[in-house]
Amino acid sequence: MESVGAIPRKEIDFATLTADGLWSTFVSKSCYGGALAYAVLSRANKMGCLCSVSLEKNQEKRMKQRECWYEWCSLACNLLWARRVSFKLVSQRTSYKNRILATWTEPETLPLTAFSCSEITIPANYVARISSLVVQSDSAKLLDQIVFCANDERQMIISDIWLKIKEEFVCNALWKPFFEFTFSEVRHIHPTVHDIDNLSLQTIADTWHRIMFHLGKLFSSPLLLQKIPPDNHSVWIKCICSPSFEIPISERAIIMWTWLVWSSNPIPFFINAKLRAALVDLPNSSTESRATEERLSLLTTLRAKRLISNSEFKSKRLCILGSL
Repeated sequence: MESVGAIPRKEIDFATLTADGLWSTFVSKSCYGGALAYAVLSRANKMGCLCSVSLEKNQEKRMKQRECWYEWCSLACNLLWARRVSFKLVSQRTSYKNRILATWTEPETLPLTAFSCSEITIPANYVARISSLVVQSDSAKLLDQIVFCANDERQMIISDIWLKIKEEFVCNALWKPFFEFTFSEVRHIHPTVHDIDNLSLQTIADTWHRIMFHLGKLFSSPLLLQKIPPDNHSVWIKCICSPSFEIPISERAIIMWTWLVWSSNPIPFFINAKLRAALVDLPNSSTESRATEERLSLLTTLRAKRLISNSEFKSKRLCILGSL
């Protein structure tokens, strides 16, 4: 029971906070927000947020600081992370005990286990929906975020991003990717299906990693790197059915279908870089040079998108150049 005359605690549902709601908490003196702001912003700064880590005293500077925060939280992964870490800090620190009643009303998303790269067992049409995510604007942005969040503190919310992908795309009957091909081996595959509510997050994520495993080999194949791309029959015979690519018979049709979709549509930057990373292992020196250029280009883009700091950019650039 709260003592007579005590200031009632402010109840905050961190699961539903927007970037503006989090900022309002940061600037609230009654919520001890300044300390929370420092704890969150100092971590966010290491992941590309341009906000200064302490709340600015000058009104104009604080307005600019707030705009930087809003811009950083415009990425779903950053907002999801900010909610989670803020809730964790407020729940665990005794200094907030009499100031904030922290709640989290959304169901907890369990962390995913180590990803399996075993053979795909779900129907091809289901896999086609998961493959289609990469060439649809909104879902592609979320997949791209999963790739670059895997290497920093934001990996704690990767399962939350997968849940968002499942609910808004894969298992959402209103999402209808439409890709059809006349190539005989894949013409039976259609991504527009509606009865897949029973797919678990783990299954969706495992299937995605299996697709990336196979497509990485295709994107780094010398045959498919030629200036004049081979026809579909050549890709099928020389790549998909080649023992060197180790694609099981049960997966060949859906991997070919995925290749047809991905090779004819723009691929998000970070996913594309991950697919091309296999080029580093090829023995050809010109290929190695091209792979190094791509790594440097990726690094430059990370800095431009404010996902790494200038100091991180310089140190990583030196490591890449030093490996030549």
